[in-house]
Amino acid sequence: MEYSFGYRLPENDQLAQDWRSRDQTWTYSRIALDFFREHRIPVAEMTNANSLIGNAENNNSGYCLAKPGALYLVYLRKATAGTLDLSGQPCTYHVQWFNPRTGGALVTGPREKPKAGSVATLGTPPADAAQDWVAIIRAH
Repeated sequence: MEYSFGYRLPENDQLAQDWRSRDQTWTYSRIALDFFREHRIPVAEMTNANSLIGNAENNNSGYCLAKPGALYLVYLRKATAGTLDLSGQPCTYHVQWFNPRTGGALVTGPREKPKAGSVATLGTPPADAAQDWVAIIRAH
């Protein structure tokens, strides 16, 4: 990882003496690394699939990493009921949610399972939908 503090802030790249001003960045990085390790996410086998969540423009509304047919990670900035295009996928899936701000255990998603072969509704995150959440969609 490489971070740039920018040049417009008082504590910029050239003047920063107190790195505690970026402590939240280090916390979020640890949470992300723990998530990928603990849940054995095969990042090297996954590709950008933002179009599957309706973000063909690759803007900041949300992101999707996919190992098609097996695993999908959907990051939603404002986690309302997201969708995932599972057209052509024959499996049954289940949804779990991850809080990228605090980490911790995965939270089970809605009782209904995303239906393969269609655009599936992911449901809503377990709490505070105004914040960002990650949906983990795994094949059974």
